[in-house]
Amino acid sequence: MHIDWFFRLDDSAASAAVEAFFGDYGIESSIHTFIETLRQYLCLNVVIFMQIQGCIFVTLLGISWLWAARRRKSFANLTKPPVESPSKTSTPKGSSCSPPVSLIIPVKGVHRQSLENWRSLLSTTYDGELELLFVVDSEGDPAVQTLQVLKSEQVEERRRSIVVHVAAQATHCSQKIANQMAGVRASRAQSKYVLFLDDDIQLHPGSIQVLVDAMLEDSKVLVATGYPLDIPPVDSSMGTYCTMVYHLPLLVAFSHGTHAVHVWGGCMMLPLKEMRADSYGIMSAFQEGGYSDDLILASLCGARGRIVACPARAIFLNHMDPDWGFTKYWNYLRRQIFVLFTFTSFHNFMVNSVMLVVHCYISLGVTLPLLSSTAHLMLAVAEMVYPPCRHGYHLLKEVLILPTVHEYKVPAGSWISSPQCVSGAVSAMGYMLAVILSSCAARHMVLTFADICTALSPDRPPMQARQIRWSKVFWAFFLNNAVLPVCAVFTGLYGRVEWAGVVYSRSLGKIQVLDRKS
Repeated sequence: MHIDWFFRLDDSAASAAVEAFFGDYGIESSIHTFIETLRQYLCLNVVIFMQIQGCIFVTLLGISWLWAARRRKSFANLTKPPVESPSKTSTPKGSSCSPPVSLIIPVKGVHRQSLENWRSLLSTTYDGELELLFVVDSEGDPAVQTLQVLKSEQVEERRRSIVVHVAAQATHCSQKIANQMAGVRASRAQSKYVLFLDDDIQLHPGSIQVLVDAMLEDSKVLVATGYPLDIPPVDSSMGTYCTMVYHLPLLVAFSHGTHAVHVWGGCMMLPLKEMRADSYGIMSAFQEGGYSDDLILASLCGARGRIVACPARAIFLNHMDPDWGFTKYWNYLRRQIFVLFTFTSFHNFMVNSVMLVVHCYISLGVTLPLLSSTAHLMLAVAEMVYPPCRHGYHLLKEVLILPTVHEYKVPAGSWISSPQCVSGAVSAMGYMLAVILSSCAARHMVLTFADICTALSPDRPPMQARQIRWSKVFWAFFLNNAVLPVCAVFTGLYGRVEWAGVVYSRSLGKIQVLDRKS
């Protein structure tokens, strides 16, 4: 049936045409019952509240992404050479502005980008002495052989050294934390700072100097950190995209300009002397059932009044695995939520609990309105083919587009037969519009951050951020937020998680190793 021809009919003719079509198959009453039930659901105050709340959440998220892009670009100050430090023009090499640093990289196996990421550590322009400590939990780890290749490629230089250190297997903390503590104990005494790095992060040539400058800028700074920018390869799986969108809101928390409240465990610079002296109980908190290094540090900084520095140029490229299926994504999400059930103090417990509840509530708040808003859209389409709904369409048109002073009479069975239904339709449209605009804001932020990374590493190939499939990002956003509350409940009830072949269990906020699968 052609739409123009349909709308040239009057109501009686249109009704007769549709009744003839649906009546022959005996489904007119079923459709009418379904539409009436759906209409009553969409007119509920709780549904309208949910849509308005979702519109607010999504709008604030979009504004936050725009603000993060503007803030980081402003503070990154890319008009200056990206690898230069303000102190270098007036101080010689090896001065106090470029003190010795020990890089501690806990390693487990070899990944697709491992060797390239490790090479980026040697290509740094940092002037001070560097010690690269790659810490494994056994000599049979596949990474040992690859690290020997890296050592053979290294140009002999007094100011760079590569050390492969074997740590003991963890029993009452995560293996990553056990490797980090072993690295602290094995670091050279003359190092002023230790820099903990994940093995899947690629540094820029000037990143180490940027972090050192942040530590030297304020004596209250205890940790200097950064955050990764996830770029999924072309034709990545939905699991890969879900992992990407999980990190998108977190980018805002690390884009304030100079300081942050949170710490990212993939990049943490701390004073070596204070770590070894256990001045703030860091080492004790780590080794006594510690699982999440970053949340422990963030909690200690908040409780002790110390500052977490997060320079704008501390944004790092993370090459994602394109073949993450749902099983890998589910396990990753469980590990992210599992950390919120671990704690070292009452303050840590309260912070983690609030973060978990807020995260789950917001996830539901941005996901559930999609269902009711889609239902509104379905009814709007149904108006064009089912006459009893057409009165609601005309009323909505008068309310939103052609307001008039005369009263519009609405039949009892129409889609919008009450002010609540008008409010529901308007809030649904507002939610959909907010989703579209926020998607554009997310794209703008990612492209802005990608341009910053490209400027900070001008000798590397440009990032392929513009090849990201944003339709997948859109659906991954809703899928991730729908799965997250379910995953939180499951993780809360099932107190075990697997990470890098090690099964951990928790009790009263502490963890212990239950089993090793590899």
